Amino acid sequence: RTGRTTSRDFVTWTKAVEVFRGQLGFEIYTLEPWRLDSWRPGRYLAMGAFYCHNETSAIKPLPNCTLGSVYNELLATNDHGEHWSRLAPGRQWIPHGPPGSPDSSIIYAGRPLLNPANRSETRIYYDGGRGPHSGPHREDTINLATCLTDAYAGLATAPAGSDRASNGTALLHPPRWTVSAAVHPAA
Repeated sequence: RTGRTTSRDFVTWTKAVEVFRGQLGFEIYTLEPWRLDSWRPGRYLAMGAFYCHNETSAIKPLPNCTLGSVYNELLATNDHGEHWSRLAPGRQWIPHGPPGSPDSSIIYAGRPLLNPANRSETRIYYDGGRGPHSGPHREDTINLATCLTDAYAGLATAPAGSDRASNGTALLHPPRWTVSAAVHPAA
């Protein structure tokens, strides 16, 4: 579960209130919110990391969920973080790499940062891991994913020989959604 507490002086805090809950066997692990100045007040996106486990034998393993792995999804709020929702439940925002790759099992993404040399590009640094979360042979590396600044619909790995990954664009202006896509010749 993820809670929210606020303070005007960083000394006195409100009582924490639950603002998001994962699900049994697919628990929210971290939530890293951010916003751009161009978004309306109250609008934030967040990088959510979800831990897939089956420690309670009462549940069956979830589809598309490898036990011991950590998945990354995009979350959103329109009320300053009082309520969060998954934008595409079960769909990785930064997907795991192929088996054996440095990010094949674990992805914890930090808060996206605008590239200071090119504000149309967003950089997402993330911890990628090979091996189960609590396994004895887990290896972690720091990785970098990039996308267009307004392309927060999702990322995909680049096809062999391509010099760019494909991504879609979702400009978030509720209640109306504008969707566009950048299509690369190699895709």
